Amino acid sequence: MRGRRLLLVACLLVLAGCGSAPAGGPDPTTVTPAPVPSPEEGGRDAVPAGLGIENGTVDGATLVARHADSLSVPRRRVVTFRVETGEATLLSYRENRTVLGGLSLRRRTYEGPATARFVPDATDATSAREVRFDNGTAATRRGFVDGLTRDDDAPPLVAPVLEDGGAEIAALLDGAAVVERPPSSDYRVSNGRVADAAVPEFLTDVSDGSVRASVGPDGRIRRLTVRYDARVGDREVSVIQELHWTRPVTRELR
Repeated sequence: MRGRRLLLVACLLVLAGCGSAPAGGPDPTTVTPAPVPSPEEGGRDAVPAGLGIENGTVDGATLVARHADSLSVPRRRVVTFRVETGEATLLSYRENRTVLGGLSLRRRTYEGPATARFVPDATDATSAREVRFDNGTAATRRGFVDGLTRDDDAPPLVAPVLEDGGAEIAALLDGAAVVERPPSSDYRVSNGRVADAAVPEFLTDVSDGSVRASVGPDGRIRRLTVRYDARVGDREVSVIQELHWTRPVTRELR
């Protein structure tokens, strides 16, 4: 009986020791890249060669080049960009660009008092919209500001984020860590900094930035989300920018 009691006490001590971290061990909050097999290691989850992910870390330029190669026609890119204070939305911007064969259609909408920054010759605009259609040989454009149609010869509206964005996306993702790679699914990557090149000039003092993206095994960046705090003049704001690429429905160009 005494032997059984000693054995029970020993088991309890072993179990109790399993719940504590060893002294000097790693900080449980530290995020490190998830192990991602290389092509040489083989296996179903190995990273395809040339994808731009090496040892669980993203090479931004290589990944963006692979992303560009993966895009097909028809395709659609949607960009949203919001700048908010604690009490109000200064700017809510959305751009939808659809490409189908030699045709392209781009729609831009702006809402909020910061709209005037992006409308030439309209210092008090609070909303705007622009539609541009290109058939490969000629382009037409129609603009509206605060519900009124703009003259055909008026200058185009200015995008708060760069139109192409390839270099900016590469800068945002460069050095990002692969934090998750579910079997037969996308890579989830995360970066704890926001590259200066991707921040619009009217925003300053950027802090608390984060970048997250979903990357397909073919290199296509399906979704990208950027968040950070900044300042507009003397006001503190929070910013969120999202991009995603999808296949459009054909009626969008009709």
